[in-house]
Amino acid sequence: MEGFGAFILGRNMFGPAGDDWGGPDWKGWWGDNPPYHAPTFILTHHARAPIVMEGGTTFHFVTDGIEAALAEAKAAAGDLDVKIGGGVATVRQYLLAGAIDEMHLALSPVVLGRGEIPVRRRRPAGPWLSGDGGGPNGAGDPPRADARTLDRRPDALARGVCC
Repeated sequence: MEGFGAFILGRNMFGPAGDDWGGPDWKGWWGDNPPYHAPTFILTHHARAPIVMEGGTTFHFVTDGIEAALAEAKAAAGDLDVKIGGGVATVRQYLLAGAIDEMHLALSPVVLGRGEIPVRRRRPAGPWLSGDGGGPNGAGDPPRADARTLDRRPDALARGVCC
């Protein structure tokens, strides 16, 4: 996760749901050295003091909404980018606010369990989404994992970023 000056995560990306944060000693899912190595802002309704971790990660808990978290993250990041690391509800809020310049989606054609749908379709799902082997690349093609980068910046095509 190099090249990012700060991160924003939703509450459940940091810890289990509930008011107690997984107990008074809970410091996230990653152990003593989280992968961020930069200031990381957690969107929450439950205030908590910052947690300083190994490797340069400090978790800051923001209760004033997505705009406040983004302002704090941009100030901390300086000239580097801010990465919105999820979950889905957090990404959706920033998309609706028009605050995402570039988005990378990794798609997998398998159901991994419960969760939120990142982008809702406006029309009924095609038969290939049901896993029947009728893939989007032609009759009988199985669905496949895919990754896309969506970039709304005006110079995206000149930089070679496409959808």
